[in-house]
This record gives sequence, structure tokens and C-alpha cells, in this order.
Amino acid sequence: MNTRLYNARILTMADGFEPIWGEIWIQDDKIIYVGEKKPSDLHWDVERNVCGNLILPGFKNAHTHSAMTFLRSYADDLPLQDWLNKQVFPMEAKLTEEDIYHLSKLAYLEYLTSGITANFDMYLTPDSIVQSSIDTGFRTSPNVVSAQICSLSGKLAVAGVCGEGDDAGYVYTEYFTAGTQPTSYCNRHVKVSVCKDSGLPATEYCPPDSIEEKVYVNIDTADLDENPDVVTDDTKYALPSEFSNLTCDLHTEEKTKGETLEEGESQGGKRDNTGSDTSETEEATETEGEKTP
Repeated sequence: MNTRLYNARILTMADGFEPIWGEIWIQDDKIIYVGEKKPSDLHWDVERNVCGNLILPGFKNAHTHSAMTFLRSYADDLPLQDWLNKQVFPMEAKLTEEDIYHLSKLAYLEYLTSGITANFDMYLTPDSIVQSSIDTGFRTSPNVVSAQICSLSGKLAVAGVCGEGDDAGYVYTEYFTAGTQPTSYCNRHVKVSVCKDSGLPATEYCPPDSIEEKVYVNIDTADLDENPDVVTDDTKYALPSEFSNLTCDLHTEEKTKGETLEEGESQGGKRDNTGSDTSETEEATETEGEKTP
């Protein structure tokens, strides 16, 4: 389908803010010409006289919570924290993924009436927001991909490590245009096998029931040493500096061998070449011999 818009003031934004007089040619869903009037061999399915009105690129709203359309004029003129905590958050807690899908659709229609053709949304249930944009025909990247991101590093989350442990960060789903998603993995979280008896990294000699997996956060220990009074949410999860050069000193090769020897000696008695205890058998034989005439 070929469309011609003519007799228009056009602000291209390419050469400053001075509009030009001309026309725009559109083939299917792609603009193929913007400029002054000139002859064309194309057959026009639609020709529209713009009557001197201004045509310019669509606006982009770079910070939206689209589904919050239902809260417009709700509980106005309140201090911010009261508005959020007493009015907005309780209402948002009732929203379902389907609610956000339909409310986002309403927002896209409102955007288009104001010349907004793209937005950057940051709200709950991003899956439903993306699908709502696609279904509405609102401008959406044709190659949207998702990735699991670690909140501390902003990089790809490491399964079983990022988000594990108490308040050690969390993993969330983020959407990207294909090719722009992170490719490196989190370097802030590290999982360590720790001996519960010594509190140090476990070794091969630590009993299995004494080992637990812990997740720590890589923090520059120099920063902690220089600023001991500064405490952040993740300071208490910092990877101990001594873990780099120390391991469990309660369960070592020497101590393990010594315990094995002591255990064998404590069992007492003689053993035959089958490994069975013979002391009771010999004592019983001697007693029977005494009874023999």
C-alpha cells in the first residue's frame, strides 16, 4: 500500500528545528521519502492533503508506569509517603497480571492520542506489559528477549548462587532488544562450602554433616578497612578476607589419620586374619578345657 502525505510542514529533527514544506511517502509500514514535492512513478492508494499542519517524529515517554492509569486523581493532594504507603501500594497489591495487561492497553491508547509512539515502562509483571504492547500494535521491539539478572551486579545471574541466602541480593527478569542483553555473568556473588565446626572453607577431610553451602558478596575489603563505620545492606554478607588463604584447621589429614588409629586401638582385643575379634573365643575355649577330665 502506497500513501502520500502532501502540503505539510515537516520537522525532521535531522537539521535542527526549522520545518520544511514538502511531503512524505509511505510504502506499507515504512517511510521511503521525506522532502520537497517532486514527481513520482508510484501509484498512490491514499493521498492526503495535510493542509499545512505539522508532522514530526513521535514523542518518546522515557519513564512510565503505564498500568497506573487506574490511579489517576486517586487520593490527590497528599504527602508523597502517605499517598504511596496508604493509598497506592494497597491498591497495587490487589492487581493481577491480567489487570496490568488491560490497564497497560488503556495507557497505550492515551499515549497515541498525545503523539507518544514509544515508552520505557517500569512496572509490575513485565511479561504482561510486553504482551499488551504487542497486541495493541504499540511500538515494540520485534526481537524482545528476556534474561535473569542479578540485582547486585546487573549481570546475568548465576543459577544456584545469585539470590541464594538471606538478603544476598535477588534475581529478576529483565527484557532487552535482542543483542543488547548482558553476556557476562555475576562476579559479585560467590558460593563457598564452609565447615560449621571451624567457620572456615571446608576441605576433603571435613565430615559431610559438618559442611554447609554459604553465599557471600565480593566486596573490596580495602574499602571496608578504610571505612569501618560505613555499613551497607550487603556489608554483613561480605566474603571474609581470610577465606583467600585459610581452610578448616580442625579437620586435617593428620588429625583424620590420628582419629582412625585411636578408634582402632579403643576397640581392643586380638584379630585374626579375617579381621574378627578372637579374644572371647579363646577365653571360652580355655574355660571348656578346664572342665574336660
